[in-house]
Amino acid sequence: MPKRISEIFGVSEDDLKNEGVFNGFIDLDSVFYVDPHLVKNTKIPELENSYIHFKKYFSEILHVLENVKTSEDRFFSTAHKKLIFPELSFVLPLGYSTG
Repeated sequence: MPKRISEIFGVSEDDLKNEGVFNGFIDLDSVFYVDPHLVKNTKIPELENSYIHFKKYFSEILHVLENVKTSEDRFFSTAHKKLIFPELSFVLPLGYSTG
């Protein structure tokens, strides 16, 4: 039976709603997944350095997270803001997948 995001991650539906997260069925609403490693050796000019930018972006977040002491400190807040990726309404929403 398909499970919702709230079930998979063990969070309440209300918490997701308050954060603006769609509580979809994880294997039905998101069968499309983009693997960042696939752009590593791309020859597409628009994506040429995207893997380097991707790694740098998430490395910086990990560095910030190393300094987090509580969910109330500025390091947590900074990392949290960098991990919010709103989906644009005019493009294909990618969502999540367990596979």
